[in-house]
Amino acid sequence: MGGYLIDLFFSLKGSTTRTEWMAGTAVIAALAVGGILIFNDGSFDESMNAAPEIPTMAAVLWALLSLYAFTALSAKRLSDAGYGRGITAALALAAFLLLCGWGAGYFLAPFAPRLDTFVFWALLAALLPAVLACIRSPDAV
Repeated sequence: MGGYLIDLFFSLKGSTTRTEWMAGTAVIAALAVGGILIFNDGSFDESMNAAPEIPTMAAVLWALLSLYAFTALSAKRLSDAGYGRGITAALALAAFLLLCGWGAGYFLAPFAPRLDTFVFWALLAALLPAVLACIRSPDAV
């Protein structure tokens, strides 16, 4: 079972069903948010000397690990659906840019009328086609 989960979340090869993708995405999202909350807590050792509005390095690294797991899971799903590596690369690039911007202290006020807010929403819009393709595509036979 452990080898299956490692392959599911960290290997770019293989296949996955829609149910596995949805359950895996939910697990990754819950672990990512939970880890980020723990690592950004004021009592966490690194965050004691950091600026309170910028995430800690531990939180950014945890988010990167979660992003890789989501990209690997989505790459399998998009490959099963017949999409090429281009849409997977677009998904990974947009998510990586969002994460880098968040880690650098941007995108902290997503509803404020600032330039970084427009970039934030544009990157989220770039993620949407790949995520919708993962949801709508039928399972491979």
